[in-house]
Amino acid sequence: MTTSRRAQHNDEPPHLFIDRNLSDNELILALRAFEFTVTSYYDYYTPERVPDPQLVPDEDIIAECSAKKWVLVTADRDLEYRHFAAIKKSSISIFIVPDNCSKPTRWAKSLLDAQAELYRTVKNYRQPFVARINASGKVYQLRCITFADSAPKDCALLINDGKTDHISAKKFRKAASKGAA
Repeated sequence: MTTSRRAQHNDEPPHLFIDRNLSDNELILALRAFEFTVTSYYDYYTPERVPDPQLVPDEDIIAECSAKKWVLVTADRDLEYRHFAAIKKSSISIFIVPDNCSKPTRWAKSLLDAQAELYRTVKNYRQPFVARINASGKVYQLRCITFADSAPKDCALLINDGKTDHISAKKFRKAASKGAA
């Protein structure tokens, strides 16, 4: 019997939650101009909501995004390893971009280029999952996490150029640290 959560099957575009490491106002405004539904970390975690907006734990962000069915977009490349347990018990979609040092307009363009694939991925794959978006807007290294998975010894589902492969977690982390071309 499978206890996995189902993919989201609705026609509404997903709501993106932009993590604190990417929450530049220029990026948020650009995404909204391209008709993304977006909430910024700093718009959501205000001093009225939490005592210190700088100190909201990642586990709380994961739980909140999962509860609201928001898609978490972050530059935290180690998030899935540091917070595997929180992700595993959630129903979250996470997209990781390779860095947060690039100009906000670069990430706005990357997310715009990835928009259709990002929406399709959220709609068609069960949550929780973690995927990456490269600078040219390609979604890659989709990893669906099941209740049976354990970290970090499990297999990862790798999607590159339309091919699906199972790879070891070690190879997955190595590929993730390099980013896709």
